[in-house]
Amino acid sequence: MPGRGEAHIIARSQGGLGVEENLLTVCRICHDKMDNSTERARLIAQAEYYLKSIYPYWDRELLTYKKRINTTQEELLKAKRAEFLREKEQKKQENRKNTTHSGFMFLEE
Repeated sequence: MPGRGEAHIIARSQGGLGVEENLLTVCRICHDKMDNSTERARLIAQAEYYLKSIYPYWDRELLTYKKRINTTQEELLKAKRAEFLREKEQKKQENRKNTTHSGFMFLEE
């Protein structure tokens, strides 16, 4: 079944932010399993592992709304995201410099 909906890893009802680092696109059946089944803990742990592989700065505390400190929290998340993207771009540039052309060249996104 194709992915149709976004699943919040940290539920909105638990203060989970509506940001890309806290979302997965999953089918309706998997979304229901993540929210309402005995498999919830295992599926959430798998989702966290996956998101940490994409966003090395992924942090449950950072992605959970906290009254009174949310502005600082949002700024910290933006800074970590910007640093991650800068490092990713630097690696891409280094790959381009260090790769000799002998036909096709594949770069990491």
